[in-house]
Amino acid sequence: MAAQTYGTALLAGISVTVTSAKISNFNVDQSCANVLEAENESGIVCTRRYDDITNEGSITLRYISGYVLPTAGTTLVYDSGVTGTATTTWEITKVGKASVARGFRTVELSIKNSEGITSY
Repeated sequence: MAAQTYGTALLAGISVTVTSAKISNFNVDQSCANVLEAENESGIVCTRRYDDITNEGSITLRYISGYVLPTAGTTLVYDSGVTGTATTTWEITKVGKASVARGFRTVELSIKNSEGITSY
């Protein structure tokens, strides 16, 4: 199977910009952080409002050379295509296991992006 490149990840908030990593896995779930239901006088739900769209997921980076472990609270800029913009800034909420296989080091990151937050 031929190698496929899905995107380039740039990590901010650490002392080194990572340029030697490839994304091997990217998963995102989208939900609304704020759901409002309105009931009529009989107690029947007559409308719902969904607001504050939140994207949460995980991303796995495979380092080709060099290795800098990102920390929770920093950001990752990635063109994921999820929100339809050129690039999306994700908050790193958790740094998962780091492992080495066949000479490549991988790290799993939990990420989050919330509607309305323009500065991380």
